[in-house]
Amino acid sequence: MPEADDDAGTATGTAPDTGDDTSDRLGGASGPDTMAAPDTDDDVTEAASTSDSATAAHTATVATTTAIAPSTGPEPTTAPGGGGARPGRGEAPESPAPAVAPPPDGAPPPAPTQPPAPGSAEAPSGDPDPAPTPAPVSFHRRPWVRAAGHWVLAAALFAGTATGTALTVMDRERGDVPGLATEHDGRWEFGELTLPAPPEGRPRPFSAGNPAGIHHAEPRSLLLSAPDTAGSHPSLPDGDHVAPEIFAERFPEDERDSLLEELIPDHPLRHVTARGWTMPEDTEVEIFHLRFTTEPVARNFLNTGFGSLGTLLSPEGMGGWVVDTDWPAGSTVVGGVRVLPLRVKEATEESGYVRGAWLRAGDTIALVTLRHPTAAPGVPFEQTVILQARLLG
Repeated sequence: MPEADDDAGTATGTAPDTGDDTSDRLGGASGPDTMAAPDTDDDVTEAASTSDSATAAHTATVATTTAIAPSTGPEPTTAPGGGGARPGRGEAPESPAPAVAPPPDGAPPPAPTQPPAPGSAEAPSGDPDPAPTPAPVSFHRRPWVRAAGHWVLAAALFAGTATGTALTVMDRERGDVPGLATEHDGRWEFGELTLPAPPEGRPRPFSAGNPAGIHHAEPRSLLLSAPDTAGSHPSLPDGDHVAPEIFAERFPEDERDSLLEELIPDHPLRHVTARGWTMPEDTEVEIFHLRFTTEPVARNFLNTGFGSLGTLLSPEGMGGWVVDTDWPAGSTVVGGVRVLPLRVKEATEESGYVRGAWLRAGDTIALVTLRHPTAAPGVPFEQTVILQARLLG
């Protein structure tokens, strides 16, 4: 191998001269130093052989130089005649482009590769991590607009739910709503009550223009109406005028004469009205209204004949009145009407259980009694007395 290197070096040093001689011999250049063309064929053969040897030596030198270190010389220049560029001394020629292997027999040719279109969102095939797609811009650029919309929607839903719930509850009867139904306490179902209107220009009782408590309304309209389930009374009319003797018959026989001959004549009496009914549970109700000329006359009649508490004279067969201690303490005065609640001192088989009350309302005295064979119910008794007092007040 060292011998080859020496030969290559020797060839490198002599190649330019041989090339010049060969050019002079083959090209026929003119000039003062140009040699004349050979005349014999032997000289041509010898010159060609010498040129081939120089070219082979030059090629070996270039290959060795390229393998050891690439050339950093200047770019090849173009010949003045427009021909291709020739490498200068010590420069390696450009490397040829790698050859592309032809496709196997029968295989389709590869599809041409096209660059991505400008502005395309697709990432190049060689980029393993493409850039993320930017998020769309929100429609509401101001945060308070979105928050206000949420609150408005929540308020609308709340209002709709509340309205639906209220309509559902109000559309049902109180007893049908869970949690609001109450156990029946025995009260009676009265019809719609209307306060009687006095004649035009006349004041109501207990008003500023009527301190004497005169009732100017029609006397029968002041009687409490019977409940819806009530039946007729065996001896009393359904709200009408009655004689004073009918009222006196409710008391013991030995007291009737004094009532009719002394008490009533001494206290001028204008009207006596009465109403009675019987309930399905055998409770008998009686209501009497005694209307006098003035409020002092009515008050004196009650205090003289029955006492300030109404216990001096009791209905027949009762054995005496006593104050009803079960009466609510706050209901002794209802709408200006004084209420004196009473009950039988001792119930007997003849009298049954009786509860009653005297009502003092201006020029009118009223007596309300409930009689039952075994026990007069407390709730209907209080209900009847209070409603009657409101009509008189």
